[in-house]
Amino acid sequence: VFGKAPFGYKHIKIAGVMKRIANEKEITVIEHVNSLFSKMATNPRKYSELNSTFRNITEIDIIKAVIRDCNRKGYRYRTGKPLTPAQVRRILDTNYSRSDDEADEDGDALR
Repeated sequence: VFGKAPFGYKHIKIAGVMKRIANEKEITVIEHVNSLFSKMATNPRKYSELNSTFRNITEIDIIKAVIRDCNRKGYRYRTGKPLTPAQVRRILDTNYSRSDDEADEDGDALR
């Protein structure tokens, strides 16, 4: 039995069977979050929103900068609200797949 689909996925009925497939709109947000976080974590001083600090840059600093960038670009959570640090952390921790394969309850594609 499927509950609410994790961010990045949606449930549809195919031939009478519920399947979990990628939600392209949400996958776009996920790909942006993952890409920007990776770039910022690799070279944080390159990004002006992280350069204003004189202390060590932490993961939460990078997550907040990613959220600010998403807000500027109009990327939102499926509820229409801005992303939160917990949602970004969940995106970063989840292995997303664009395949039509089913995914487990954490959003990880089943192999």
